[in-house]
Amino acid sequence: MKESTRSIWVLPGQSESAQEIVIRRALRILPDTREVSEASWRDREVVLKVFCHRWKARYHYWRELRGLRRLAELGFRAPVLLLSGRTRQGHWAIVTDKIQEASTGLELWQQAKSLEEKIELLSHLARELARHHRKGVVQSDLHMGNFMLRGQTVFSLDVAQISFKGRALGRRASVRDLASFLSCLSEDKACGIAPVAGAYAEERQWPWSPQDTEALTKRVYVIRREVIRKLVRRSLRTSGRTLRFREGRFRGVFERSFLAESSPSQFCEALDALLRQGGVLKNGKTCFVCRIVWNGHDVVVKRYNHKGFWHSLRHTLKGSRARRSWLNAQLLGLLGIPTAQPLAYIDECRGFMLWQSCFITAFIQARSLSHLMGDAQVVRSTKEMRSRQVLQLLDRLADHRITHGDTKHSNFLLDADGAVLTDLDGMRVHRVYWTLRRRFNRELMRFARDCDWLEDHVKARQR
Repeated sequence: MKESTRSIWVLPGQSESAQEIVIRRALRILPDTREVSEASWRDREVVLKVFCHRWKARYHYWRELRGLRRLAELGFRAPVLLLSGRTRQGHWAIVTDKIQEASTGLELWQQAKSLEEKIELLSHLARELARHHRKGVVQSDLHMGNFMLRGQTVFSLDVAQISFKGRALGRRASVRDLASFLSCLSEDKACGIAPVAGAYAEERQWPWSPQDTEALTKRVYVIRREVIRKLVRRSLRTSGRTLRFREGRFRGVFERSFLAESSPSQFCEALDALLRQGGVLKNGKTCFVCRIVWNGHDVVVKRYNHKGFWHSLRHTLKGSRARRSWLNAQLLGLLGIPTAQPLAYIDECRGFMLWQSCFITAFIQARSLSHLMGDAQVVRSTKEMRSRQVLQLLDRLADHRITHGDTKHSNFLLDADGAVLTDLDGMRVHRVYWTLRRRFNRELMRFARDCDWLEDHVKARQR
């Protein structure tokens, strides 16, 4: 997060003088919409929210104010409202007390060392969710980051996204909301749905059967896929983690950590020189792959070359291969499938036409499967073990209805933890199972083509 120290003046009302709020640290910035910061007011630690949307600032301010007051009236915990009004810049602002010695549900989830700890956390939050539903309180942006815990006490955050129905939520709407909350559980943690659902039903005093759990599980997976799709698309816009840019003939998205103190244009202008000085990993007609160092980051740049008018026109219409690689890498990261960390993608245009594009990832110190297979000093048992790791990785992709697109051995890196996937521009998510099965089986045969003795391993995995 950004570190800064500056002051902002808030005018609570006509009868009161302006109050000085000293901003210490920016927590979240949505450009031209909202800024959330840690601050101090009268020697007190507070959280400052400034609403700066051109047309909706007052509406956002009113929703936040209403949410804080309504939650307090209903007996739920939320940040204590201290001050509200307009800034000298004309924006709307709300100051709340900072919740001390507390962590968000997401932080506790990430710190949990076992599935049992995660289930216990989810069950506790599910009971709080049930109490909300019983009083008609519905959080439209429901996730663990919008709850803060201090011991067993739960505080609700982002109250502007809360609606108040005035009556208890029905069973159908409640289950749909619970499924949205449980979408954080992946397929391999599906066993946690039953106890969490049981805790929710117990709080609502509802009967709950295995059939109810099965129906909830199906809904969880549907919502989870939708949530992941939205998060992947969100990686194309400016946020606290990413920076979208369009300057001159360049456009794309950068990880802010990769840029550090530099600007996107500085990197784009220096890229050609960096590629000439870097270590060439591949130099083909279609793409050029090079290892470079930038701002202390050891990275790999894959540049997709211009191959003529019709080639550029096609990728102008459907999106560059670098952009597809970026989106696919974001998807794999959300699914927990190992791949190189995506750092940026850049499209270079000539007029309205895409000319060439670059995809930048963190460098992984690992050996490719093709090098391992070609090494006569490596025993066959090691090669078989490593091949099975790659096949397991392909199975994980297929479980998510994903196929890679190019399963040659050089596209798989092998580190101490297993196989890592690279070359993502041909990756595809299938909506229909028979297309998944056909392409998956074809990819397995492509994988086995480079080594005859792999055919037995491959045949056992065909779908």
